[in-house]
Amino acid sequence: MAARTVADKAADNPGPPADSQALGNADSSSIPTWAGAATDADLGVEPLEPIPDGELIEPALDPLAAEEAARDTWYEYVPASRPATSRVKARRLFNGRLRRLLRPPGQPPLWRRWFSGPLNARGGGDQGIGFERVVFAPFMIDTTQPLKFTGLRLDMAGGVESPDLAEYFWSKAGGKGPPEPETRYNYQDIKYVFSVGGPRNAIITELPIRFVDPTVNDNHSGLGDVTITLKTLLLDGERIQLSSHFKTYILSGSAGAGLGTGHMSLEPGLLARYRLHDSLYAHGQMKFWIPLGADEVHAGQALEWGFGISQVMYDSDLYALMPTLEFVGLSALNGQRTVAPGGGIEDVDGDTFVMIAPGIRAVLDEPCDFGLPELGLSTGISVTDGGWYSSLIRFELRWSR
Repeated sequence: MAARTVADKAADNPGPPADSQALGNADSSSIPTWAGAATDADLGVEPLEPIPDGELIEPALDPLAAEEAARDTWYEYVPASRPATSRVKARRLFNGRLRRLLRPPGQPPLWRRWFSGPLNARGGGDQGIGFERVVFAPFMIDTTQPLKFTGLRLDMAGGVESPDLAEYFWSKAGGKGPPEPETRYNYQDIKYVFSVGGPRNAIITELPIRFVDPTVNDNHSGLGDVTITLKTLLLDGERIQLSSHFKTYILSGSAGAGLGTGHMSLEPGLLARYRLHDSLYAHGQMKFWIPLGADEVHAGQALEWGFGISQVMYDSDLYALMPTLEFVGLSALNGQRTVAPGGGIEDVDGDTFVMIAPGIRAVLDEPCDFGLPELGLSTGISVTDGGWYSSLIRFELRWSR
């Protein structure tokens, strides 16, 4: 049998007609197939339905490409066999247009990014300002790395029960503290906070203006107890960082009005940080609160502890978003508290109060004269009964360097 040449094969399959313009204007049913070409019937494929005039056509995707497109573009992939109903079109309009405003194309969904790394809108894998500031993102937990900044902090606490517990918030009711035993009170703090120092040491000063809203006693406002904190970096490893913390509470608020504790306090502690990923950090703290010059029986010592995480959720040339999740607690080791109503006295022995606090912080990559502007909001919710806040909202505006 003689070998077939390329010319013989071309003769068996002459290809499409040369007049492509005529084919483009002709009805699909009238276009003849050429020799050797497989038809829809040969392949077992149903013929395509005619497309109504004016309706857009989405390109067909093979299964692998469709799965990839659904994962990357974050909108529902609808197979060609599924009719494009009005509900599907509305979902595509919402997911395809509105949600794209929240992130650039080609990025995975936001809920997946908590474990898979930050959404990087800078391109080329560059790390932006979020990777530099994520270590300073926590609200309730003191961070290990010294930072120079100035700013304002607003705390709104609600549902504080037994405020004179171990004289942590108030002095003993009927003594240095307010005249009547208090059942429950709210307070708001506006603090001017500034930190100075270098890469290994920092001094942090807080000047609070406090507004108290008790249930039994009168409302008051004025200067609260000023605090000065010395932070020193002890260990600066590739993954682990440890710092010492020493805070001094200065007697400056009126104890009788409930604006201060009526005594000085010292608070030594240890802060820790662990790098899980370039964009994900774990934080922890352990602090010991010691009252000085307080009531010898009513006042007591307290242990403050906490742990949490912070991550870069979004990073771009303009700004970065960093969510946080923190668990903080206060354990009153000894002392007493006044029971209201009635004014009875109860001993405190290891009473522990825990709060969970999710938050988010934004930093702009456009420095001003004061530094990089940062804006943050955290909400703490008590998960135990009585003794501490039932809720705490913290709002921070600061400029860091």
